[in-house]
Amino acid sequence: MPEFVCPDCSTKLFHENETTLTVEKQVHIKFCPAKKKH
Repeated sequence: MPEFVCPDCSTKLFHENETTLTVEKQVHIKFCPAKKKH
């Protein structure tokens, strides 16, 4: 199953559909809680 681990906050995202994972990853990167602290 494809997965993505955020390099900033170590959140692990996974989804069986690669396209859905890509969308989730883009949304997470935009709203990553670790980036809001800066």
